[in-house]
Amino acid sequence: MADTADTRLRLLVGDDAPAQVVAALDSRRRNYARDPRFVSAAEAAAEPTH
Repeated sequence: MADTADTRLRLLVGDDAPAQVVAALDSRRRNYARDPRFVSAAEAAAEPTH
C-alpha cells in the first residue's frame, strides 16, 4: 500500500539517478530550444513585464 503522506510524483532510485535526470532534462531543453517559439524559464523571468 502506498504512503498517502508521500506526495512525490517521481522517486529517484539508484546513486546515479539524479545525474540521469539532469542529462534527460538537458537533452529535452536542447530539443525544445530548436523551436524558435520556445522561451526558457530563465529567459521568461528576465523579460520585463508590460
